[in-house]
Amino acid sequence: MNGDRPDQQGAAGRAASRAVAVACAAVGGFGAVLFAAVAAVMVAQASARAVGVPVVGGDEVAGWLSASAAFCAMPYAFRHGALIRMELLLSRLPRDQRRWAEFVAVLVGTLWCATMAYAMARFVWQNAVFGERSDGLISIPIWTVQTPGAVGLALLAVAMAEQLLTVWRGELPIYVVEAEATLSSDERHSAGI
Repeated sequence: MNGDRPDQQGAAGRAASRAVAVACAAVGGFGAVLFAAVAAVMVAQASARAVGVPVVGGDEVAGWLSASAAFCAMPYAFRHGALIRMELLLSRLPRDQRRWAEFVAVLVGTLWCATMAYAMARFVWQNAVFGERSDGLISIPIWTVQTPGAVGLALLAVAMAEQLLTVWRGELPIYVVEAEATLSSDERHSAGI
């Protein structure tokens, strides 16, 4: 029975990792839709101005969508090695030191993201409770445009915590695996393979 336990933990860990990956992809996809909406608002606003139709609040809507889209895209970008890392510094360290330096970096990032996610969730909740509305030409409940940011930050904290455990176990984190796969693909493409 004790011999089965590591396999069960491994299976549970893989299932949790798949769940985080699916959540990051879903929220990242939502972020992509929000980025497309920003583009649509900007094109509509420019087109309307070109024909002399006044547009009210387009800049505000584009700003809200941009902020939400950026936070929603972060967990997906993190898992795929697209966020800025300390690779130049880490690559110069010996393997053992690199592992600990990477662990410390991911630990600090996890704690920072968890703190920010908590603060953002609390801020969204307070704005909902007090009925805070946006300033400007378009007045909407502000919590509605802040919620995607809170979700994105919370998921980023979860994704970083998952990778923190991966680095702790001495395994290669997914963001390194993904970045290396992309690099290998680019190298194959440039070589004409």
